Amino acid sequence: AFTKVVALSPDCAGEIGGFRQKAWTALVSPTSALLKEEKYDSALTLLRDAAIISRDYPQGFFNEGVAYYNLKQNDSAIISFKAAQKAASAKPELAKDKANATFNLATLLQQVGRNDEAVTEYKNYLAGMQLDAAATNSAKQQLAVVLRLTGKTSEASVLEKELLASSGTAGGATLSSFDLMRMGNSLFAEKKYGEAADAYLKLLDKEPGSRDALFNLANAYYAGADAPKLVATAQQLLTIDPMNEDNYKLLSQGYKIQSDQDKLLKALEQLFMLPTNIVVTSFAPGKDGAKLVGTATGREAQDPTGKNLAPVAVTLVWEFLDNKGTVVATKETLIPALAAATKQEFTVEVPGKGIIVWRYHRK
Repeated sequence: AFTKVVALSPDCAGEIGGFRQKAWTALVSPTSALLKEEKYDSALTLLRDAAIISRDYPQGFFNEGVAYYNLKQNDSAIISFKAAQKAASAKPELAKDKANATFNLATLLQQVGRNDEAVTEYKNYLAGMQLDAAATNSAKQQLAVVLRLTGKTSEASVLEKELLASSGTAGGATLSSFDLMRMGNSLFAEKKYGEAADAYLKLLDKEPGSRDALFNLANAYYAGADAPKLVATAQQLLTIDPMNEDNYKLLSQGYKIQSDQDKLLKALEQLFMLPTNIVVTSFAPGKDGAKLVGTATGREAQDPTGKNLAPVAVTLVWEFLDNKGTVVATKETLIPALAAATKQEFTVEVPGKGIIVWRYHRK
């Protein structure tokens, strides 16, 4: 009826717009509460009617997209977020609504694997909106991810380098441990070993004593032929994880690059005498404790003269630490004497709050 009146009397368009807005508002206003109550179908019933009354405002389409998303109807959600984006684009005062719709659209496109479109929308979000530092950095992180997924690794690297440089500074990127590890690994794969090392160092700032961060850092120094830093990092690794043969190999490579024959021979002697290789396969810190799973594998140990050494049992003392380096919990594990190539899995569980890393030593 409103549409027909405007067609018959265009001069009434402004007045009709006011009537439309009142009816639209009455339909859309209750849907925010319905979404919180997870009554998505009820919300959609009102939102569809609201879209018939007026298509001039983005909020109804945005709520519609949220409802469809929660109902796992992603194609419909994408259409709704695009409609919200379009409606908001017509009015400068709705810039925040446009930003919200654009970010949700980009995120959803990324989730469903439409990464080229996601790249476009993240760029639209960053280029066309007045965003605070946190929103900007969050979008840049996601853009870097989808750029890699679309093969635009150089462009992704530029963004990641910028994010890493700002991380830890006022207004800089807030990068999680997962973000830093992912960035480091991506940069390492691109043979940008110095930048990869920077990412792992940032990770160590967040998780001092992280074995995985130290191990990857050592490999970055090895690949970049930075012998002094490789040696120092491998030595630190061995204070945390002293029965892992890969750590001895990294230390040996550092001495080899330095042409330090005496220290190389001593490192190799330690490796040859190692009775068991300990590998932590998973570590899951939680709110009230942590669980670690590992594998012990017997080795053909030899003394410096080349004589074979008999397998021996080893008791390991595990320590679990918080981000300040305080030991929160300890537990001992007995590793039996294992013949060469014989494997045995072990599990260590401890209670305690704030655990983020582990280390162990032989008793």
